[in-house]
Amino acid sequence: METLDQLLSKVSWDKTIEEQLDTLHLFDTITGEQIDELTSGKYVKSTEAGIVMQYLGFEKLKHKTDELLEFIQDMNWPAAGYVAHALIPAGEQIIPNIKNVFKNYGDDKIWVHWIIGQIIHQWEDRFIILSKEELLNILEEGDEEGASFEALMCLKRIVTKDEYFILANELLIKLKTYKHMEYEIQEIEEELKNY
Repeated sequence: METLDQLLSKVSWDKTIEEQLDTLHLFDTITGEQIDELTSGKYVKSTEAGIVMQYLGFEKLKHKTDELLEFIQDMNWPAAGYVAHALIPAGEQIIPNIKNVFKNYGDDKIWVHWIIGQIIHQWEDRFIILSKEELLNILEEGDEEGASFEALMCLKRIVTKDEYFILANELLIKLKTYKHMEYEIQEIEEELKNY
């Protein structure tokens, strides 16, 4: 039996999943032990591992949801985008795991920002509604890493215009204390002009 590294060496980082399905089918029968290794932090900087995780999909990896969420801590990691794509279809199934990250690691605003922007923002509104309370809490904190801005963008889809107007104005006041948040401030100001 080939090791995980030997299998990963057959995956091409510069090809799409569709272009290399024959190779990716080799991963259909990987062992639980190999899945544990694949979803470990060892492979956060491996595009090939990310491709394999997206190919395997959430259903095959759902028992490793917490580990997969750790891949989203930094979207500059080569595997991160692929893992995010694997998690998006999970929707409601991963909400408890995401709430756990927000509760226990909420001060890591970059991680929170990436989870909201790369996963929650991609969901249907019905799943965003299930995360509304957490998004409101993040919005209330008004951070300089962009998590509160991402929360506002999600909430915009599920709250009334009047609620959005109030939330946006409150966040705008908080963001103005951070000079480097010019883009976000401008985006909110532009939207508020249209209300």
